[in-house]
Amino acid sequence: MKPLKLADRVYLARYFEVDGPVMMGALFGKSGQNIQRAITIMRNNGEYELYRKLNDSEFEKILNCAEVKHGAIEKYDHQ
Repeated sequence: MKPLKLADRVYLARYFEVDGPVMMGALFGKSGQNIQRAITIMRNNGEYELYRKLNDSEFEKILNCAEVKHGAIEKYDHQ
């Protein structure tokens, strides 16, 4: 399984309990089993609780940085 990017892991931790593995798998183009495996790894290494507890502002900052980095938003939009 190809590793999930930081923004994807943060989103996954934040919404996994709401949407579940099947819906998250559809969102990320992976099987529900692969999503469940990713959650297990994140729980074991502490990422899951860390990302799940981010407040809205911290969550948005991570997503915005990922969008700028991957070219989804032009750099001048953030100046």
